[in-house]
This record gives sequence, structure tokens and C-alpha cells, in this order.
Amino acid sequence: MDADNKEALFKLLRFNSNWAEKQNVFVSLDDYMSKMKDGQTKIYFTFGQSYQAALDSPFYEPFKGKDVPVLVLTNQLDELSHTG
Repeated sequence: MDADNKEALFKLLRFNSNWAEKQNVFVSLDDYMSKMKDGQTKIYFTFGQSYQAALDSPFYEPFKGKDVPVLVLTNQLDELSHTG
């Protein structure tokens, strides 16, 4: 990770979310945080092979029917290791 540019790089990240107009409308972390509820201190996410699979996931169950922003992750990530 580029520790010197971490803050700038975070601003470039984009995600699907459960409150975007439709699938493949990506939002930034700043967009997500603007939708957080009063008192919400955590970023919630669900994941799956596809957008719909992520929303059908048991991990998403607690958020169904609630007005809580959830990031929807569909890209697989390789395991990262840190040496040094």
C-alpha cells in the first residue's frame, strides 16, 4: 500500500451500494458517509459473485427493509500479504 498517498487513494475508490439508483452506479466513500444514519459509526458491506447474489446473501438480511446504507462488493480480491 502506498502509505504516503493513502488519503488521496481512498478518495478514488468507488463501490456499488444498496441505495444507488441502480446496479453499476458507483459511489465514493464520501457519498456513503453522507448517507450514514445519525450515530452510525461503522461502514456496512455485503459481498457476492454478483450484485443480486450479494443482496440475497444472509449477511445482507439484517439490512433488508431498513434505510441503512450498505456497500455491495462483487470483485474478488487476492489474498494480500505484508512482508517486512
